[in-house]
Amino acid sequence: MMTNKTYRHHAYREYIKYIHGLLEKNNRKVIPSCVVWYIRSKWPDPDGNHTGYKPGSDEVKDFV
Repeated sequence: MMTNKTYRHHAYREYIKYIHGLLEKNNRKVIPSCVVWYIRSKWPDPDGNHTGYKPGSDEVKDFV
């Protein structure tokens, strides 16, 4: 059985693939908040906990 978390992850990936094509490892794109909120409304986390955007390993140096 697929969980809401799995459906959300799949929806995020499909959106990025549709807009940007296939991305290389650690090449990340920010998903617009309207898309994130729509996906979360379709497949909510039962506890309301969501991870949010995680920078790739090559982006971490930009935050320091």
